[in-house]
Amino acid sequence: MPKPGDIVFYVDNPDNLIEDAIVLFSKAKHKIVHVALWVAEDKTMEANFGELVGYATISQYTHKGNKHIIKSLPSLTDAQRQGILDYAHSKFGQRYDLPEDIKIGLEDTFGIHIPYTEVHRKICSTLVWDAYEAVGIKLYPEHDCSPEDLFDCPALVLDN
Repeated sequence: MPKPGDIVFYVDNPDNLIEDAIVLFSKAKHKIVHVALWVAEDKTMEANFGELVGYATISQYTHKGNKHIIKSLPSLTDAQRQGILDYAHSKFGQRYDLPEDIKIGLEDTFGIHIPYTEVHRKICSTLVWDAYEAVGIKLYPEHDCSPEDLFDCPALVLDN
């Protein structure tokens, strides 16, 4: 059973052009296109394209045909789990960082580094990365990571 602070990974819906572009440009072998933090039954915290950081439901994705996979870090304490959610909640209302999304896509596709840092906006993967980093855990070596990069983190295990 998922616990607060676990990570929800969404798999590409082949009928969604934006998700298809994410898979194409990020060379996503698992076709992971979005990531969020589990809060409670059918409730997540996320940064989503065109929206402010806030709550969402898993069902709003699954009814559109997306599948989801939940992974957890077994060593997380209750205090760390709460810290992850507290950090994400402190970012509610921040705008989505479209330039960061484009930057990661260009870097993944063409291998060029683009210097860009915006600390007041989030994309889904940087919200999750920052929330874990706020409690002392680095899921991926670089802040600029994709949902697919987080999915490949060897410390995360599938939640049953």
